[in-house]
Amino acid sequence: MKSQIIKAVGDLYLKALKHRITGYAHFIADLTSLPKTFLLVLWRRLLPHAQATLNILRQSHVDPAKSTHEYLFGAINYNNTPILPPGLRIVLHEKPSQRRSWDPRGTEGWYLGPDLQHYRCHRVYCCKKTSERNTETITVLSENNSPTVYLPDASVVATEKLSSTCLPTSSEFGKNE
Repeated sequence: MKSQIIKAVGDLYLKALKHRITGYAHFIADLTSLPKTFLLVLWRRLLPHAQATLNILRQSHVDPAKSTHEYLFGAINYNNTPILPPGLRIVLHEKPSQRRSWDPRGTEGWYLGPDLQHYRCHRVYCCKKTSERNTETITVLSENNSPTVYLPDASVVATEKLSSTCLPTSSEFGKNE
């Protein structure tokens, strides 16, 4: 009887350890996907985002038909809560009450995660104010502004250009006859 109790406790410990390792792996994957210019001083501010996404993805032990987040906090509405990858470089909109009339309308910052308590709001780090803020309107800045041309696309475009120069147009066809 005593060995069965010890085995049961050991199984619970292994399950808890497995979930903890899964959580660490999820957070490490988040950290490795960050842009190279992201301020690593802000890694602690990414924890709520990692915890929320992990709970959304993880199945609840109590009710396997629901996610852990849904069981704890209720169903999440993705139209009301936009979730983006963490650590994106953004421009956040400054409301007229937060700036002077001739100041720039946007400030650079970093996306930290969704604000689950407010409708369509984001948690962002404002570089100018060096503080965390909640905002409604953001624009994501891409790291690579030049378009990428893939080899299959380039070959299709080259074939179309070649065929348009080699084949006669309909107005030229039959003029020599």
